[in-house]
Order: sequence, then C-alpha cells, then structure tokens
Amino acid sequence: FYDASSGSIRQNGTDIREFAVSSYRAQFSAVFQDFNIYAASVRDNVCMGEEAEEDRLVRALGRAGWYGGGKGCGEGCGRAYGEGGVPDLELQLTRELDEEGVLFSGGQLQRLALARVFYKDSDIVIMDEPTAAMDVFFEREFYRTVFRQLKDKTVIFVSHRLSSVTACDVIVYMEQGRILEQGTHEYLMGLQGG
Repeated sequence: FYDASSGSIRQNGTDIREFAVSSYRAQFSAVFQDFNIYAASVRDNVCMGEEAEEDRLVRALGRAGWYGGGKGCGEGCGRAYGEGGVPDLELQLTRELDEEGVLFSGGQLQRLALARVFYKDSDIVIMDEPTAAMDVFFEREFYRTVFRQLKDKTVIFVSHRLSSVTACDVIVYMEQGRILEQGTHEYLMGLQGG
C-alpha cells in the first residue's frame, strides 16, 4: 500500500512501481484474524465485488469446508443448506438488513473468509493468525486444507503459534523488524535459539 521509504520492492526482479496498481493488487488475497463480514448474502461476502460464477463459488465454499452446517455453526445455520448440502448463496449474513439473516460462529465465518481466497484464486495469499476463532479440531483441518489446496501458491503465514508454522517450507523468525533466523522447523529447532 505504501512506497518503500528506501530501496525498492521487487517482484521477480521488477520494481512493483512499474505495475498498474490494480493488476498488482489482484495478485494478492488475504485472511486475517480480524476480517469483515458484510450485511449481505453469502454470495456477495465471498465474491467481494467480482462477478459471481456459481460453480466457482460453490467450489470455493466446498474447498473451505463450509458445507454441512455442522456443530459450532451458529444460530440459524441449519437454514443455510439446501439439498445435498449446497449452501443457500442468497442467505443473508447478519441481521442488520434482514431479520431472517443468519448469525454464524467465528470458525464458520473464518471458513467463509477462506472461501474468498479460493474464489479469488490469486498467486500470493497472506494469512495473519487465520485460525484465531477456530477450535483445535478445525484448526488442524484448516491447515491440512490450506497446504493441500494452495500447494501451488505462495502462502505467507504471520503467526505467533507454533502449530501454524511447523509444516511451512521456510520459517522466518523476526524480532523488532529484523530477521534473526530462517529455515525449516527442523533446522530452526536444531539451532536451539543460537
């Protein structure tokens, strides 16, 4: 979002200031610990202004584990699923504009945020504490899903939790803006903080 105060930021050797802002930003998607769910339909909350392609949308929700309306789904969740467990894409989230709107649990909403990533299908995904509202069971499933579904993407995890990073290809340990150590989990454990 900001120009570098010194030096440059490069992507594959090209200064990012040479890219059109919209095409550069289109390469990224993100899942944050704090994210917004809008008083709109499931469709609108996943597509985020992009034209909705129904098959792509249903696939994105499925990849995010959003089907089934299982435990921890939240108040009114049972109405979210039609025949065959396919979500009601017009279902309104929150009750701000629709008193029949559904209130989902934090974990269910984080799955919805993950569906945004799958729908956008960008090359670089940034995840900042994406499992903060999930129980331990779904956290494990979430990481299995992420590593399986996004294996051909660049995924950057920002986390303070060891469970989030052990399967990463490269872990970068930072303190006060400086990289102190980097490598695989096994390599870093072998350093023993040295």
